[in-house]
Amino acid sequence: MISFACRVRIKLMKVKENQKSTSCAMNRATCNFQSGVQKNDRGQMTIFVALIFQVLFVFFAMAINIGLLVHDKINLQNSVDLGAYYGAQRMAEVMNAMAHINYQIRQDYKLLAYRMRVVGGLGYDDHPVRRGGPASETAYQNADTAGLAAACVAFRAWREVIDNQQNICRSQGHVIRELPRLPVIAGFLPINSIVSAFVDRVRNFITQECRGKTELNWNYVAGAFYAYRISAFKRKNAFKALARNLSQPAEQVRDMDGSTIYEGVRRTVRANLTIANREGLNGSVEFFNGLEAPVTGDLPPWLAELLITPQLFYVFHDGRSGGCTNRVRSVRDIAGVAAPDPVFVQNSRGEPNTPTFHSSLGFEKNPWRMAYVGVKAESRPRKPFAPFGEPVTIKARAFAKPFGGTIGPWHKSNWSRGAPLSGTGPGEIDRLTVPRIPAPGDVPSLGTGSAIYPYVPNFSKYPGDRLGLKSNLAMIFTPNFSNQPDILSVAEFSHFRDMPSPNGDPLSSSPNGVARTMELAAISPNLFDLTYYSIEPKFNDLYGSRGIWNGLQGDQGTQVQVPFDIGTSLRRNQVLNVTDQIAHTNVGSRRGPHFYFVTDPFHLLTSWHQKGESDYTMDEDRLGKCEVPVPSGGNAPANPGSCIKGGRTGYSVKIVAKDYLLFEGHQIGGQAGGSGQILNPPPDDF
Repeated sequence: MISFACRVRIKLMKVKENQKSTSCAMNRATCNFQSGVQKNDRGQMTIFVALIFQVLFVFFAMAINIGLLVHDKINLQNSVDLGAYYGAQRMAEVMNAMAHINYQIRQDYKLLAYRMRVVGGLGYDDHPVRRGGPASETAYQNADTAGLAAACVAFRAWREVIDNQQNICRSQGHVIRELPRLPVIAGFLPINSIVSAFVDRVRNFITQECRGKTELNWNYVAGAFYAYRISAFKRKNAFKALARNLSQPAEQVRDMDGSTIYEGVRRTVRANLTIANREGLNGSVEFFNGLEAPVTGDLPPWLAELLITPQLFYVFHDGRSGGCTNRVRSVRDIAGVAAPDPVFVQNSRGEPNTPTFHSSLGFEKNPWRMAYVGVKAESRPRKPFAPFGEPVTIKARAFAKPFGGTIGPWHKSNWSRGAPLSGTGPGEIDRLTVPRIPAPGDVPSLGTGSAIYPYVPNFSKYPGDRLGLKSNLAMIFTPNFSNQPDILSVAEFSHFRDMPSPNGDPLSSSPNGVARTMELAAISPNLFDLTYYSIEPKFNDLYGSRGIWNGLQGDQGTQVQVPFDIGTSLRRNQVLNVTDQIAHTNVGSRRGPHFYFVTDPFHLLTSWHQKGESDYTMDEDRLGKCEVPVPSGGNAPANPGSCIKGGRTGYSVKIVAKDYLLFEGHQIGGQAGGSGQILNPPPDDF
């Protein structure tokens, strides 16, 4: 049975259902609407997502564009860095060729000094070879002229001297007493007239013999001087042409193959750009040449020539009255000499007015005018989410410079910032060479006696050398004529008809002669050379067929060709490098410390070699060493120093900052050279 309370609750529920039915019937539309809203409440966030999507897309596009822009900026900077490195490397290659040519000029001078002091004095009684030494680094002092080298060939070592026992050199001042005339006292006696006539013929013979030997002496010295002048001219001509080339506006500077460096820089930059950077490149790639400078005279301001006036002497056998007296004369004084005179020597017994023909020790480079290049480029790359409006402009700039090599030594040990030459006063790097003159016309008054001694050619064999070729040890480095008396010939030193050609050889003409072999060894690198010059062991392999350029002219309109190393003679199909010169010092009697020779070509690897990619401290462990040499034969490419891994020769290249080039505290002029900014800083707008 249902209780009363339950019946009441049931009744109330029915009443509420009736009320709800009535309400829906009265406003069915409202009821249906409420039911529909309750069924679609799951999509209410769509509107909010649609509203914020545009904001998210903008941020996404911005991130993509910025990322691409940063990538293009990095790419542009890397490409410009590579372009600057390429340009500096090409500049370094030209400077390496200049450095080696400058060393060749020193070799020409060394050859002249060797011929005058060592070979030319073989006939003297006190020559170390004739008196058996001593073979030591002690001073050789000629008793009469305190070391003045006056050449005399009138003795048995020379084929032109017919009598192998004859020697009228002996000493400078040697006298063959006059043979007095025999007067005819009794003319009616035939024997008296015959003997008198015979004595007169002997007297005339002695006089003619003296004059003939004088002509041999003069020919030897004049031929050596001619060879030096014309050989040095070829090398100076090439050196100056390369220097003027590096001083041109950036777009005109050429590399060793005759192509413009700028074109190579431009191609290098463009080849490494992204497509967007390449398409958006704003204008041309700009190239700056730090060595660009007006050329006054025949040299740019970053170079100075070491002009000299060497004095060469020969023995004049003064034949009079049936006697003969040895006197010393300058090769420029040919009074009484009827010898054939090479045209060049005859016309320029004094120093010629043409600077390139003037006697020289080579060139020195001003350290305050730094060698470097700069590259700059702009790009306006279009980005995918910025199709309208102006694109962003990005810029990149880089500088690079050759470093670590050397054109050659300064004349003095310091160079003040504003000076056109290295320092004045004492302090010569090579104190034994002929004194420098400031300009071609400034020839000092030499006077007589000891005043002329410094002007006789000599050179240092090692840094700090005080003797040079006045050393007994150096003087005995001569052909041995003891067992073969006629091993030399004046004709071998007068053959220089082919010297004006690019490949003329200044050495003695006999291809396999003793003199040529000894000369080739004598001019090979010594300790002084490897200290102050960048020497390429296989220069001919790297540069011998390069450097003939259309439009690049030397003095007097001559075409420029890189000169081969001394000893090369294309007429004889003989091509020699410094490595071949060094090989000549390691044979038989030529071994030993006579000239403090370099005995291993890899010892020439003395240029700066950094320890790491960004560590430019000197790697001394690789100095003069090669871990992996270039293999001989095959198709291995030529490589500076002939070394793939290890030390190097010549200039390396490094990237530098503009702040470095603008730094005002450089100390690059030696201990007494002061400090300051380089004289050729980059412009403000580069």
